[in-house]
Amino acid sequence: MNAISGLVLAGGKSQRMGTDKALLPLGQMSIANATARCLAAHVDDLLIVRRREQQLIDLPCDGVLRDWRVVYDLHPGDGPLAGLEAGLRACRNVWALVVPVDAPFVRSGLLSLLCGQIAAVGHDTRVITVENEGQIYPLFGVYHRALAERIGEMLEAGERRVIDLLARVPTVKLSREVWGAVDPDGASFCMMNRQEEYKAFCARWERGEVL
Repeated sequence: MNAISGLVLAGGKSQRMGTDKALLPLGQMSIANATARCLAAHVDDLLIVRRREQQLIDLPCDGVLRDWRVVYDLHPGDGPLAGLEAGLRACRNVWALVVPVDAPFVRSGLLSLLCGQIAAVGHDTRVITVENEGQIYPLFGVYHRALAERIGEMLEAGERRVIDLLARVPTVKLSREVWGAVDPDGASFCMMNRQEEYKAFCARWERGEVL
């Protein structure tokens, strides 16, 4: 299998949450660490993408993954697309498995499926992501490192939507018929933007719903 980097996009402003959701506790760790641990078994090095003005994240030293790094947006304030650019420029492998920071319940089977598709797609493919009934989830996917330059050009031109990148580069979108076998209820895509959603996350964690 191809060597793969992991990117956790954790540079958002969390305006609806009212506080940096990456640092919110989930059990004995932060949301950021819980999500990063989901990727650890699937990647060779892992980057958490932040903005420089954000509080530092304590990285684990428990041997789960030897190479955790924090990298910073080159276009701060330009959203997830800027996080993708910074992560892809810094990653050590050709492909990077990407998830948003608030995905601590992403199923391992979904991550394995995404990574496994690299060997199955055409050589010109640059993104592998998922969709459900026409809705694309672009922050769950595998991205080719070569996209960094293209993304930088988009950001310089004032374009900030990840979905616009997907419309311009060869992209494979896995349908529910494909990913449903490993995530039948779509639990991987449950994210949090508000305090009530964070409370629901904590309740799931306390019930042991680690997927």
